Amino acid sequence: YAAVNYLTTVQERKERKLRDKFPCTCGIPHSK
Repeated sequence: YAAVNYLTTVQERKERKLRDKFPCTCGIPHSK
């Protein structure tokens, strides 16, 4: 589970950076 947790954290970090660069004004929901 540690590896899964690590991958999830990295993915969340990437998504957070993308959200900071491109605010959700394009109308595409980023919720999973």
